[in-house]
Amino acid sequence: MVEDAIRKETAKSENATEGKLEDVLTDDDNDEEAHYEQWKIREFKRNKRDREEREA
Repeated sequence: MVEDAIRKETAKSENATEGKLEDVLTDDDNDEEAHYEQWKIREFKRNKRDREEREA
């Protein structure tokens, strides 16, 4: 009887935790175009720096 009560409480807390984790909104990867543009800028700067080092 006590074991059944503990199992029920554990199951309820696990279900509540799963629901809370799904409620978290993450927009980290939704802005792929901005990330790509930032990457392009970094690459252009790196290429320019490398070219200037070769010419110097």
